Amino acid sequence: MKAYILVIFITICYSFTFGQVTKEQLFDNGLKVYEKGYYITAIEYFDRVIKIDSTYAMAYYYKGLSYKKGTFADIHPDVVYNFKKAIQLDTLQNFWEAYFYLARLAQFIDTSFYKLYDKAIYFNPNNSDIYYERGNYYYWKKMDYKKGIADYEKALQLDNKNVNALSGLGFYFYIQIKDLNKALNYYNRAIKIKPNDTGLLFNRAQILCKLDKKTKLKRDLNKLTDLTEYIYTIEEDCNIKLTKKNNP
Repeated sequence: MKAYILVIFITICYSFTFGQVTKEQLFDNGLKVYEKGYYITAIEYFDRVIKIDSTYAMAYYYKGLSYKKGTFADIHPDVVYNFKKAIQLDTLQNFWEAYFYLARLAQFIDTSFYKLYDKAIYFNPNNSDIYYERGNYYYWKKMDYKKGIADYEKALQLDNKNVNALSGLGFYFYIQIKDLNKALNYYNRAIKIKPNDTGLLFNRAQILCKLDKKTKLKRDLNKLTDLTEYIYTIEEDCNIKLTKKNNP
């Protein structure tokens, strides 16, 4: 509470001395409150910077980050606008989150955005999630399985606990390659990290059925039943049937 009051006090003080404050001072103050999590106040500071200098790329970038962290919307127009503006003004700055955020919108706004994954990786080459998301785009949107799997594997190399990459590789070897043992290995690793993930358990149950591992299959079906409102049973061809529980 004291920190919040201090932020308000600083804001009021600057409002009286606006003409004497430089854009660098305003940006620094915006950055300080941004780091404390006061995103609305931070946006106000960055707006004032932009009013003084409409080419101040860092202000657009952190304004975009403030909107991104201050909202639950998957696609926020203010985030998109400010990130696009930041990277248009300065392609040399490490705006990796802007490139990453915009690249993920390739499936929804502009397919050419997927090229921005390369820039995100250039600035943040050890981020497992960027490789995973780019792999997703190659795999599902472009149907380029070779590139998609290469990115999943790179993501896993950078973070051997990346559940999404493990799941992606498991699905690939299950559906595309039909290598059930390899697929099972990836799902086992993923479930060890997220033991109550129903999607992972569901896919592993189908693989266990095809491998005729009845004891382990029963274990997964029972766990799925315990975790959800359905009873899970196996039909022919290892299809899983869901029956609504008769709860009192």
